Amino acid sequence: MTAIGTATDPTLDEVKRLKTCLNDLITVLALPAMWSGGEPRQVIASLLDVLLGILRLDFAYVKIKDSFSTPHIEMVRVAQSGNPAVEPEEIGEALKPWLEIEARLSPLVVRNPAGAGDVSIAPLRLGFQNEIGWLVTASRRSDFPTETERVLLTVAANQAVVVLQAATCLSEQRRLAEELDEKVAQRTRELQRSEFYLQQGQLLSQCGSWSFLLSGECDYWSPELYRILGFDPSKGIPALSDYIKLVHPDDRSVVEKTLENMIAEGIGCDIKKRIVRTDGALRVIRCVGMPVFEKEKVVRFVGTLMDVTEHEKLTQELRRSEFYLQEGERLARMGSWSLRPGGIFDYWSPETFLLFSFDPAKGIPTLTEMLAVVHQEDRGLVVKTVERMFREGVGGDITYRVIHPEHGLRIMHSVGEPVREEAKVTRLVGNSLDITERKLAENAVRAARARFEGFLDIADDAIISIDSHQRITLFNQGAERVFGYTASEVIGRPLDLLIPQHLGAAHRKHIEEFAQSPEVARPMGQRREVSGRRRDGSEFPAEASISKLDLDGELMFAVILRDITERKRAEEALRRSEAYLAEAQKLSRTGSFAYDPGRRKTLYWSEELFR
Repeated sequence: MTAIGTATDPTLDEVKRLKTCLNDLITVLALPAMWSGGEPRQVIASLLDVLLGILRLDFAYVKIKDSFSTPHIEMVRVAQSGNPAVEPEEIGEALKPWLEIEARLSPLVVRNPAGAGDVSIAPLRLGFQNEIGWLVTASRRSDFPTETERVLLTVAANQAVVVLQAATCLSEQRRLAEELDEKVAQRTRELQRSEFYLQQGQLLSQCGSWSFLLSGECDYWSPELYRILGFDPSKGIPALSDYIKLVHPDDRSVVEKTLENMIAEGIGCDIKKRIVRTDGALRVIRCVGMPVFEKEKVVRFVGTLMDVTEHEKLTQELRRSEFYLQEGERLARMGSWSLRPGGIFDYWSPETFLLFSFDPAKGIPTLTEMLAVVHQEDRGLVVKTVERMFREGVGGDITYRVIHPEHGLRIMHSVGEPVREEAKVTRLVGNSLDITERKLAENAVRAARARFEGFLDIADDAIISIDSHQRITLFNQGAERVFGYTASEVIGRPLDLLIPQHLGAAHRKHIEEFAQSPEVARPMGQRREVSGRRRDGSEFPAEASISKLDLDGELMFAVILRDITERKRAEEALRRSEAYLAEAQKLSRTGSFAYDPGRRKTLYWSEELFR
């Protein structure tokens, strides 16, 4: 019995060893099922834990290269007897000299970097060309690794490589999926942002967008389109016929014909029309559309609809303003222009062509061509003025003569101002005015004034003009002789200067009352006797008439005054002579008379003759 038992013990041990190997192999083969769907770190951690347990290792170390996993993975598991605080980087640094030695030289005995003494290590390359990394297992057993352990390590390493590749692929797929999701989300946000900006842009510009099929069915309306046309978005996209009902009756046939041509011929449109919204508001809209082709065939039409009511109002107002400006220029015989350096006009108003007798159909003339109609004696002055305005950047005005082929010699007055762009004069803008009639009128006025002043100067009477404040504005030579002042001495001074002081207040009141009265003038026959004051202070009797004239809301007064000092003296002498004659007739008992035979009428009887 003993012999038999002794003979079978090695067999039982071998059976147990084989069972253990099979169990370990099954455990290793079962690892992929446990790793399925795991991350690379999870796979490596569980691999090291399993190997550390079934092979009774001192430590197990793995390093995965950067090229295979980003960031790289470096991990270690240490037996309870080892140093649990050792870092994977310390293990890797200690094993680095041995990792490049060929496997045939194993087992390798090295200093234990995770504990005391020496250990046998079994380094295994992960991947066909070591592209993944290293798996290093270590044990203090001298026979490590046995052939069975080497098989287990190889199988475990291969299983780990397969799962790591799958996990890496899965991780990459997840990363790509996450990147794709992020790009989709980002693109979605961008689209939402673009759609928001589009809606805001359409709201600010009062522009909506649309799409309709060849059947006439509208398949898209932007929110702004509903607002412009007054439809309720909650009721869905209106039919094309509902839209046409909004079109003004006078424009409806044109719109219907346009839509028919678009569908029949596959062409776009650009049409302006009026609509009457459901709230009764009349709006002007512009609709622009274009066909959409798929496989060279029109499948739909897309476009925009813009509310241009305010733009139309501004356009009409601008046209009115331009019309009024042109009419104003025509009536005033004034034209406007713009001149660039080099003598190039880039704008002439219609009236400018008429003023200088150029044909608008032939385009705007140059400065040289315009100078051809300027009077020869004035051309140099025009050129110098233009050159100075460009050179010094200043405005200018000039009067010159033009030879008009129909109207003969005309007198022009041009005014210009420089226009600066980036501190540089880029053009002159201005206007030209035909002042021929004005000049003729001024000359006539000057001639009339000269004649009037001549009449004033030869008049014996004093002629004085005062303003509403009773300040002297005119003082003729007759006034100078009467009052002893020169015109320069009294112009601008109060009329009181020529009135005795004791009569000043009464005289001012008299003029104020006359200013308020409906009378325009008091003729010479209605002169009233007044007193004047000469330069030497002496007073003299005078007769005066006064008139008034309203000039642009300001009253002006004219006084004609005659010195009657000598007449007063003659009248006094006559009265004395008559008194002496009457007394002489009375004493001599003599009478006198006068008789007109032609009229048979007695003209005079003296008092003594009556008596």
